[in-house]
Amino acid sequence: EYRESLIIVRDRLHQLTEMTEQLMVLVRAQEGQVVGATEVSVEALAHEAVAAVAPLARERGITVRVGPTDNAVIYAERLLLTRVVDNLVRNAVQYNRPGGEVVITASVEEPGGNEWSAAHTTLRVADTGHGIPDADREKVFERFYRVERSRNRRMGGAGLGLAIASEVVRLFGGTIRVASSSADGTTLEVRMPGGHATMAGATPEPVLANS
Repeated sequence: EYRESLIIVRDRLHQLTEMTEQLMVLVRAQEGQVVGATEVSVEALAHEAVAAVAPLARERGITVRVGPTDNAVIYAERLLLTRVVDNLVRNAVQYNRPGGEVVITASVEEPGGNEWSAAHTTLRVADTGHGIPDADREKVFERFYRVERSRNRRMGGAGLGLAIASEVVRLFGGTIRVASSSADGTTLEVRMPGGHATMAGATPEPVLANS
């Protein structure tokens, strides 16, 4: 009984610690506490997110892979952008179907003919979950909002991941939206100032989180 009680306490402490860290990131983004934007490789962040979510993905039998990323970069603070990608990928795994798939891709939109226009990078995280109802597609970016409250309690979610992503993306002049959602899955799309990497480095080997 003592062992079971201590396990419960440990798990609750982990959840509270994670929630505190998430809230600190959220406040930092809202207050604009940013050192500066740098050129961040989307592919590198994607592979880091796959590695970070690997234990959860293996537990649920979810395959997480990085698709084409167009040698794209995003101009943002790396630590904050890392939290955005991690949150999107973790959500896609956490609320997926058992044995499902998550695919991370990116593309670059070149500037138009207008001299004031600039290049943008679009990051997409697609899953094979049950989809988000139409009425909830804007609300999912609100703090503590959860589409299925009973399921989120079982999963341990606090409803902060997408709120943090939204605040950080907005801070760096970007947008985030539910690009598509149906019974076959959901694709979240982040569009931020970016472009192609100025110096193309070595391409990482593909990583499968459930391998």
